[in-house]
Amino acid sequence: MAPLWLTTMIAQARPSPLSHESATPPQLALLVTCFALISIGGGGIFCSLAFGADQLNNNYKGRGFLNKACIITNNDNNSSRSVYTIEQVEELKAIIKARNFKLTNPSRLFSFFIMISVFITAGVYDRLIIPLASKLRGKPVRISAKNRMGIGLFLCFLDLVVSAVVENIRRRKAIREGYIDNPEAVLDMSAMWLIPHNVLNGIAEAFNAIRQSEFYYTEFPRRMSSIAAALFS
Repeated sequence: MAPLWLTTMIAQARPSPLSHESATPPQLALLVTCFALISIGGGGIFCSLAFGADQLNNNYKGRGFLNKACIITNNDNNSSRSVYTIEQVEELKAIIKARNFKLTNPSRLFSFFIMISVFITAGVYDRLIIPLASKLRGKPVRISAKNRMGIGLFLCFLDLVVSAVVENIRRRKAIREGYIDNPEAVLDMSAMWLIPHNVLNGIAEAFNAIRQSEFYYTEFPRRMSSIAAALFS
C-alpha cells in the first residue's frame, strides 16, 4: 500500500492528467510492483482463512435431527415438503454452532451491548435529534463531522471515568473480602457492572468512528479514497 500511496503523492510516479501521454516504463514497473505486493499479501490472508476453516469440525453432535431435511422418503412424493442438500444442512449446523458460541462466551455477549448502542445512537441522531432540532430552530440543523468527532471523544473520556469508578468499586470489594493478594480469586460481583462501560463505548463509537469515516471521505479527493479507508482503519 505504501508504494501505491506514493503514486498519488509524487507527480513523477504517474502520468500527468493534463497530457495524453502513456505511462513510462518506470511508472508501469512501480504500478505492477504495487499490484504484486498486494496480491502476495492478499494471498497470505486468504490462505490463513482457509486454514482456519479447515480446523472446523462439521460433525456437530446434538443437531442430527437437521439431517432429516435432506432425506427423501416414500411419503415425500405426494407432499410439498422442501428437501435440502447435505451442504445446506451442514452450513446451517455451522451457523447454529457459531451463534451458540457467541451466546455462551461472556466477552462476546457484552460486545452485543456495544453494537446495539451504536445502532440505536446512529438511528436516534439521524431520525430524532436532527429533525427535532431543525423543527425547533425553524431551519435545517447540521453538526459538522469535527464537532461530532469531538462529542465522541468526550464520551470516550466519560467511558474511561465510568470504568475507573467500577474498577475502584471492584478493588475495594476485593480488599474487604481479603482477595487483594489473590489474583486468581473470583469476586462476588455482578458482571452487569460492565454494561455502562459498553453502552458508553458504543455511543462514543457512533459519534466518533462513523464521523471519522465521513470526515476522511469528504476531505480527501476521490482518487485517494483508499488512503482515507486506510487512515480510518
